[in-house]
Amino acid sequence: MFCLIVFIFLNTIIVYADIYDGLVAFYPFEVSAIDASGNDYHGYENDGKIKYSEGVIGQSVLLDGNGSYIKIENNDNFQLETWTITRWFKVGAVG
Repeated sequence: MFCLIVFIFLNTIIVYADIYDGLVAFYPFEVSAIDASGNDYHGYENDGKIKYSEGVIGQSVLLDGNGSYIKIENNDNFQLETWTITRWFKVGAVG
């Protein structure tokens, strides 16, 4: 008869961090392209055709695919060695 006994030891490390730690810019698109991180890297709409609508969480920006964009000025704080971009997007009809 063969008997295998396995001992599993779990070490749990709890790390607390503020969601804004290291955050450079945050654009929730709540009716504008304002930077909500508090760092004032606001975006600027290139034309008056950008609209805002209900998003998955909060609001979203609607771009018409005809040259609409939001411009964010370059800043030394954007020159990072590592970075993460998080976004949700939905593609409408193409063509």
